[in-house]
Amino acid sequence: MQKYLATFRRLFPGTHHIFASITLILGVFAVIYTLGVSQGFFLRGFITSLDKSVLDVILLHRDAARSGFFLFFTYLGNAEIIASLSLVILLIMTLSRKVRAAWFFIIALFAGQSLSLLFKYLLVRSRPDTAHALIEQGGYSFPSGHAMGSVVFYGMLGYFLCTLLVRHRHHILVTLSTVAVIALIGISRLYLGVHWLSDVVAGWIMGSTLLIVFIVFFEHRKSLFPVVHRDPWVSRFVLIVSALLLSLAEALFIAHFFLSHPLR
Repeated sequence: MQKYLATFRRLFPGTHHIFASITLILGVFAVIYTLGVSQGFFLRGFITSLDKSVLDVILLHRDAARSGFFLFFTYLGNAEIIASLSLVILLIMTLSRKVRAAWFFIIALFAGQSLSLLFKYLLVRSRPDTAHALIEQGGYSFPSGHAMGSVVFYGMLGYFLCTLLVRHRHHILVTLSTVAVIALIGISRLYLGVHWLSDVVAGWIMGSTLLIVFIVFFEHRKSLFPVVHRDPWVSRFVLIVSALLLSLAEALFIAHFFLSHPLR
């Protein structure tokens, strides 16, 4: 056991072995949890009962204000919003010459989407009754793509922001904001009646596992193969102006999206 731990720490220097250990634990738990929900290996009756109980409670507490609030957050997890934000982030990374970070970002998003679709088509779990849904949503239920995708996307975004910020309180603010957005996106899927609780929890677990895998691997590669500092492709002034223009274009797109998808 001591030899294993020593090898593990050599592979993942500093505090990286802690995150790697968390990744392994989450990964094993994700597999067990998935089998439990889909194949009835454990607690299937309890999970099914809990899913129905949570949906019943939600149905009793719906109103127009809450519906608008949760629609807003479910839109933040929609493919259109995440894809457009990703494009802006990748363009800024490219102009800043952060090529390695850009590739990790692309691969993480692709892996998250692919795994979500893979599990959906392997497990073919039905969504809650459409009579309870406040929005139309096709496809299968398990795991929640919004929950899993938001963990990977907003988690990676929060991680990269923390690498740019120096002060500890800014790290805390970014982390809390990221967790809040991810949590509300997942809860919105329950409130809108398009997912079961176990779908959302599975999405969070799988997304967190994937996120930690990519962050640990990215940090590990940086420690083994340090990136040589290079100036951005463009001047600092052009980079700032480009980032502002891209952000403005993204803000206009999001405004158009929300206006064409009313919060009702």
